[in-house]
Amino acid sequence: MAALLGFAVLTDPGHSPVTGSVGDYFWAGAAGTYFWVDPHEKLFAVMMLQMPFVESGPSRRGLRETVYGALLH
Repeated sequence: MAALLGFAVLTDPGHSPVTGSVGDYFWAGAAGTYFWVDPHEKLFAVMMLQMPFVESGPSRRGLRETVYGALLH
């Protein structure tokens, strides 16, 4: 079994499929776990899911869109 562990950092929001600020960083784990930190907005979010056989990308994007949408309104 091989594991790939790493973080992603948003460097150019114009080239990213997710909402965020330059410098935010995130990690997506197995079975849907996810967190991100946005130092510019002074926020962080943690999502703990157990969906090992389901694509969790839509849930991760939905969480980000919901949080950033709440900040803008």
